[in-house]
Amino acid sequence: MLELALSLSLLLPLSITAIHWGVRLQRDWQMEESATAAARYVSDLQPSSFIRQTSMDEQIRMRCARFSELLEQQLPAFRLGQCLRIDSKTISVELHAAPRGLLDAAVTQRRWTLPDHH
Repeated sequence: MLELALSLSLLLPLSITAIHWGVRLQRDWQMEESATAAARYVSDLQPSSFIRQTSMDEQIRMRCARFSELLEQQLPAFRLGQCLRIDSKTISVELHAAPRGLLDAAVTQRRWTLPDHH
């Protein structure tokens, strides 16, 4: 009986720790995949938008807003933060996850190079 109690006292904390890290790894993987998907989605611009910078920025804003809506529907624990063009060829996307259960809040950022349409 004492052996069982000792085994459980060791196994229970190890099991809880393993579950916590498994959940954290799964959330981190979801965040990475979602941030990459956001960057790819936003960067898929119409070739005509590359003619004028204001047209490109407007299309990026619209695609960011649309991806934010999709994210809210599909993965409500995540929120799209920064989503903008940081220079003539690069988009930056930032994804936030609220604290949930034993998991702390998290942020991941992805940069994506726009295709060359010259």
